[in-house]
Amino acid sequence: MGWLHAKGLDVPEGAADIAVPAGWTAADEPDAAKAVRFLGLSGAQGAAWAVEADELDGEFSRRRWHTRIGLAPAGDGGCILNVQVSHYAVNGFFGYQRNPLPSVPRVVRDILANGKLDVRIGASRVSVEEIYLDADTLKRDFMSSLTDRARCLPIVLMTTDDDGKTPVWDATELASKLVGMATVYVIDMRDGALVQAFRDLLPDRTPAGRYRIGRSAVMVYRPGIDLSGEESLSACTLFTRHRIERYAAGGRDGFINVLMQGLGRGIDARPGDVAGIGDVLWLRSRVESERQGERIERLRSRAKAAAEPVADIDGLRAENARLRADAEAWEEIATDQERSYSDATAKVDELTRTVQRLEGEKRALERKAAQCAAPSDDDGAARVAECLQSIPRDLTDLLKLARSIWPERIVVLPEAMDSAKSYDGNLAEEWDIVRSTATALYGLLFEDDGCEGQVADEFQRRTGYELTFSESSAPGRAPI
Repeated sequence: MGWLHAKGLDVPEGAADIAVPAGWTAADEPDAAKAVRFLGLSGAQGAAWAVEADELDGEFSRRRWHTRIGLAPAGDGGCILNVQVSHYAVNGFFGYQRNPLPSVPRVVRDILANGKLDVRIGASRVSVEEIYLDADTLKRDFMSSLTDRARCLPIVLMTTDDDGKTPVWDATELASKLVGMATVYVIDMRDGALVQAFRDLLPDRTPAGRYRIGRSAVMVYRPGIDLSGEESLSACTLFTRHRIERYAAGGRDGFINVLMQGLGRGIDARPGDVAGIGDVLWLRSRVESERQGERIERLRSRAKAAAEPVADIDGLRAENARLRADAEAWEEIATDQERSYSDATAKVDELTRTVQRLEGEKRALERKAAQCAAPSDDDGAARVAECLQSIPRDLTDLLKLARSIWPERIVVLPEAMDSAKSYDGNLAEEWDIVRSTATALYGLLFEDDGCEGQVADEFQRRTGYELTFSESSAPGRAPI
């Protein structure tokens, strides 16, 4: 309930149907700044509770956030909590907006902060900190989890350098931001026994050895790893120290944001999951349907039973009262069935809206996939092969090559070409800058590339290079 209290919702423990608090309105009014709805079910047949909240983004006024929380008991005495956080643009908004980075919902963080709870995702216990391995825990915990077919939580394995430093800025901060997204393990490469155990478990010249990493690296192992072959390598992503530093060039959180984008995930609902108001309505209708079925069967049995002969007026009155009671019972059943039908219809409407939204997203993804798969008017590989007659020897050759590959995106001014003649720096870095200009910067300025903030800041975040649209005090020293 801590998340609800933080939202200003004073909800008593065990509450089912709750009046909408001050400052909030009913959830079926999407234009309200804050909308919330509660619904619960309790009884001998089962129990469930759900809340849905819809509110404006605190920073981006054209975005709304919708949070669904469902709670249901588990057979082992615990409970199953489902949390779904989504966002959408407000009605009437036209334009593009960058999707926010995936993160762990605050309600989940509140639960994890309670040290008395044993929180698991599937069979994997959720850890809020990185786990430093030794030779024993490497085999008992890491290897058993790595090859567990029931595992649904990715694993992030980090190795240190010879000085014991991890390749990320702060391993503890990384683990805290990835909590609920992945389990983070660390191998200290200064521990000779641990390194040897790692090699023994994933030996060289075997398929398993392909899954081992060297010093100062990060490997992401998604579920479904089979060490007996190399097919599962497609479920692994390796980040070398150089690659990590490249992502972090634009800021210390650059690499963490890359991991969060890759690990941010949606889990398909399982049959019987309670993840929102619609699920509670559906469960209510099922419980009510079962109860009505039992009542109908009892009434049918009474109607089929042979009536005893009536000898006097009192017997007639009793029989009349019984028939009246049966008629009232049938009428009550009809009313309840109508209410159950309304609950089921509400669930169907919600599912219909979800299907329509997913179909829209699917069509958008199909269009993007078709654009990526379709050959361009001037095939890129053929253009590069045609333009790259020889390896660039200096910056002038490099600029000519870039102008040939991207003739509609790169214009090299005569002043830049003159300045390039005296350049004797790092050609690899200059090529990286030119390529970033033709791809990343062009996408930010002229294409739907998900930029809603400052172009210079986004360019630096993506490429690690600083961008300025004005000439410096010492022009001509660098041609780009």
